[in-house]
Amino acid sequence: MLKDDLSKIESFYKKNGYLDIKLGSEESYDKKGRMILTLNIEEGKQYRVGAIELKGTEVFSDQEVKKSLTMKETDVFSYESLRADTQSLQDFYFDRGYIKAAIETVPAINSATGLVDVKYSVIENDVHYVNKIDI
Repeated sequence: MLKDDLSKIESFYKKNGYLDIKLGSEESYDKKGRMILTLNIEEGKQYRVGAIELKGTEVFSDQEVKKSLTMKETDVFSYESLRADTQSLQDFYFDRGYIKAAIETVPAINSATGLVDVKYSVIENDVHYVNKIDI
């Protein structure tokens, strides 16, 4: 049970940009035999989004593709937002007929600056069209 709670606390911190969080716990008992639980939390620094780079966008402009992203430079970084933006890019291409578009996401964490640069590599592949729908 405690491991689950610690995992939830760690997840909360990471969602809020604290990627280097260190979490520990200590158990002790008072004179009446009641447990005292002490949580030791070292947040570390809060990481923010640095540069956002797109590679491989040929059919659409970088500016047009970036409109589908929710993370912006200087926002608090989280892997959850990164996954959501990767899915948004996939959806952007899929909705325009590029159903086999491939997105590779590479975050580069810079602990000295506290920034995470994000690079999206896009392989657009061919556009696909629906020819005929029989009902």
